[in-house]
Amino acid sequence: MKKEKFKNLDSETKTTYFYGIIFVFIIIVALIVKFVPSKSNDNKTYNENITQEEIIDYNKVLNDISNNYESDIIINKYYFNEYINVKKQGLNEIINIKKYDSNNTYNQDDIINENIDITFIKPQNILRLINAKTYSNKNKYMIETNNWLNLYNEINNAQLEKTVSGEILIEFISDKDNEYKIEMDLTNLYKNLNYDYQSVIYDMKFYNINKIDISNNN
Repeated sequence: MKKEKFKNLDSETKTTYFYGIIFVFIIIVALIVKFVPSKSNDNKTYNENITQEEIIDYNKVLNDISNNYESDIIINKYYFNEYINVKKQGLNEIINIKKYDSNNTYNQDDIINENIDITFIKPQNILRLINAKTYSNKNKYMIETNNWLNLYNEINNAQLEKTVSGEILIEFISDKDNEYKIEMDLTNLYKNLNYDYQSVIYDMKFYNINKIDISNNN
C-alpha cells in the first residue's frame, strides 16, 4: 500500500523525500562520528604522551653530573672507532684514550697530537654549547657555525677560523638508572680543524656520578 502511495506522488514530491532521507542519514552518521571515540585519535594522544614523558631536562642532567663522574665516549670517525674513558673528581681528571694502534692515559690538559678533540666532552661545556643553540626540538639541538666556533675559541683560548660552514648536532638519548647518554655530531668541528672525515659522531655515556675517587692516582 505504501509503495502504491509513493508511486502516485509527483516527481517533485519524490525528490523532496529523497533529499530528506539523505539529510537524515548524514545527521545520523555525524552523530556516530562525534560520540564514538576514534582509535587513531587515541593512538595519537598516547604517542604524544610518551614523547612528552621522554623529553629530558638537559640543564638538570648536566648540572647533576657536576664535577664528579665517569664517562665512556666512543668516537666514530667514519671508518674506525676510538674510545675515551674519563674519570673526573673536582680538579683532578684522568683520561684514557684507546685507539686502534695505541692505549694511553693522560692527566688533565696533557693530550698532545692525539687527533681527538675533547672540548665538548665535558658536561659544563656541553651545557654552554646547548645554551648557544640556534634551533631545538624536544631532545635535539642544533648549533650553527658561528655560535659553536665562538664558544670553542673562548673555551680553548684559541683563534680557530671558519673554513667550512656547518652546524653541530646534539641529541639526549636517555637518562635511565642514573646513566646519561648523549649523541653529538661533531663532523663540522673536525672539518674546521682540517681533518678529512666524512662524519665524526660522539656517543657519550655519563655514569658513576658523585662516586669517583681518583685523588690517590695523581
